[in-house]
Amino acid sequence: MGESYRRDGEGWLVVDGSLAESPQWAASPRMIGVAKSHATLPFAGRDQVVYLETPFGHRSSAFAPASHTVAPVYSWSLRLWPWEGRDLFHGLIRVETAPTQEAVEAADQIGRWLLAERAPISTPDRRWDRLLYGIHDVEVYLRSRMV
Repeated sequence: MGESYRRDGEGWLVVDGSLAESPQWAASPRMIGVAKSHATLPFAGRDQVVYLETPFGHRSSAFAPASHTVAPVYSWSLRLWPWEGRDLFHGLIRVETAPTQEAVEAADQIGRWLLAERAPISTPDRRWDRLLYGIHDVEVYLRSRMV
């Protein structure tokens, strides 16, 4: 289904996780990867602090993650909810797109789209602060089909 949508669709497709796992996904100009976990941080030192302290509603600069060797992507962090008084990862997602100048130019627009997808809140899921509602809905649907 995703392949036909990428080929024939005119809209954007949001993927739960990294685009870098698939060369086809990573090269698609209308796919957005949303990673909720941060097993590997892209920076160290002061740059890491800046990345982790991205304010609510803001994004980091776009960068090319060195750890993505299967397929290159551009990435940036986006803060969906305020983190102050909580864990530094609270509300922080990593967004991935094809490594194109067009994707970098669309980063602010993509960020606004993703911020709009926070509502309604995906509670009681423990990942609610990083879970876009559309992805939450798909997860609920898929779990219901497994019964």
